[in-house]
Amino acid sequence: MDKKFRMLIVIITVFLLIIGMVVSVKSNYEEADLSEIKTLLYQYFDSIYESKNNNELKDLSSVLDLTSSQNLDEIKKQGLEIYINQSNNLYYDSFSYHLTFSNFILDKENQIASINVEERSKVIFNKSISADKENPIVSEMRVFHEFRLIKIDTGWKIESDLYIDELWENLKSSNSSFSEFKSIIDKNIAIQSSVLTELPNDSTSVKSGLCPALLDDTTSHAYDREGAAAYAQKHAFDYNLYYFPFIADCTNFVSQAIKHGGNSQMAYPDPIYQGQPGSMGWYYKNVGDYASAWTWVDDLFDFITLPGAMATYEDGPEGCEIYNESDLFLGDIVQLDKSTTPDYWDHSVIVTWIQYLGFGEKEYYISSHTTDRRDWPLSAITPSYIDVRYIRIERIDGLIPTYMPLTLNNYSSGYTASSSSQENIAPLNQAYPAPETDLLTPKETTQIGYP
Repeated sequence: MDKKFRMLIVIITVFLLIIGMVVSVKSNYEEADLSEIKTLLYQYFDSIYESKNNNELKDLSSVLDLTSSQNLDEIKKQGLEIYINQSNNLYYDSFSYHLTFSNFILDKENQIASINVEERSKVIFNKSISADKENPIVSEMRVFHEFRLIKIDTGWKIESDLYIDELWENLKSSNSSFSEFKSIIDKNIAIQSSVLTELPNDSTSVKSGLCPALLDDTTSHAYDREGAAAYAQKHAFDYNLYYFPFIADCTNFVSQAIKHGGNSQMAYPDPIYQGQPGSMGWYYKNVGDYASAWTWVDDLFDFITLPGAMATYEDGPEGCEIYNESDLFLGDIVQLDKSTTPDYWDHSVIVTWIQYLGFGEKEYYISSHTTDRRDWPLSAITPSYIDVRYIRIERIDGLIPTYMPLTLNNYSSGYTASSSSQENIAPLNQAYPAPETDLLTPKETTQIGYP
């Protein structure tokens, strides 16, 4: 090996070592900054949760950049959320939360950074533990945050916390100041807590009992309320991957609970009206072929409550609007409106728990998508909406869904139906409703429900 070649090897080796040292230093810088930012974010969330535990907003100046208008708005928003809880005698008796970090980006030159955070929380509210100290209801929520941070002389601070929940959406759509919105909350709480003794003249609704517009129907069957609630509780965070997760997924989620948990067939229109989003009926085939009533708030309301819609289809949920929260049953639907736009409601949730507090009081808990919640107090959500309506699902039209077992085997060429040999077919544990494996990816040998 001549001298020139050896010298070249030395130069390349030194060059690679220098690059490695630079990368290592850069990595160490990033790790140090990431660690500092994570500590800051935990301090931020600790303060938020402790504020809701005491119903008194803690000082956030040590973690927030108070020169940011977004942060000043966030402080006011947190104050409004605490005010809603105070007005309903709610607070966090105990809580835990978990943060998952992703997509950390550091701009060392400009001393700014961004990071995405998934927040998962479990909360026991004071009313729940007062009603049942041994087995209180655990309320859960998931929110996705996008943080922007800036490094100043004292260290990293939060420049903005971007996320979506019901209160932020309602604030933005109202075009109201925070003080004006506080007055709206007071008005909403007064209206929603009142009991309606006389129904509107044009109403076919009822305060309690059967929906009067429903005629006798020998092909109808009972709505499985417990099943619908159980489905919603299970899939509040664990999305059923058979269904496309829409950006506004609330009514899609409620429809799933009615069908799979409530034991309902889908309602298909004439084939000429199928094959596109926003079709008639109440069904879902895929992201390009589903009924508007499956995913849209107002159309689900019309499908369930309007007698004309009931007469058109031989399958699906039937019911009516009720006017008092106190008449809600497990598995009933609550819809909410955040603006004054006529005939356009914004949010659907399903009742998944009813807790009796004594002296005739009840606390209703709901599960939902967008925001993802499991067994969250309804009274913590409704005051920020200008209107609320309640849907009683009285029964399910159509015959009870029946299912036959079908075994799928995993061959190299794909999944195909098994032979007629009975030795590979295990008995169904529960024929009604269908096992939920009909919506999951088949494993080596998977039995599915086949309608």
